[in-house]
Amino acid sequence: MAREVLWALYALAVRLFVPDAATLHAYMRAVEGRPTGTNLRSLRSIAEVCPRFPYALLYRGIKSREMHRGRSALKDLAGCLARDPGNPECLAEKVAAHSDLGEVKLAQRDFEVLRGNFPQYAQLFVAARKAGVIQ
Repeated sequence: MAREVLWALYALAVRLFVPDAATLHAYMRAVEGRPTGTNLRSLRSIAEVCPRFPYALLYRGIKSREMHRGRSALKDLAGCLARDPGNPECLAEKVAAHSDLGEVKLAQRDFEVLRGNFPQYAQLFVAARKAGVIQ
């Protein structure tokens, strides 16, 4: 149930905050593409064009983590949370980025926030990490 609610909220956010079809197409191409500098720049541009849309920064953070750019990822994820403080995906990725950098105490702190605000999402996050679905 929690997953379905998250997908519904994501679809709603995309429709509300992405202004036109061309921007949506560029966003989807960058999200679905490999982690490259071009896709990072595209997501940054989309974040600038859509200042209330947190997902451009979320996926920029994800792509940065995939490229082993932990500090960049944390900056983007902080921007995501500034736009949407209650976004569980941004918070979960922030936990993972801190973990990647060996910042165990910060990862644990953010995980406790995630678990306190979104217990079901925190359970999904832990299960996915254990299964190797996410790193």
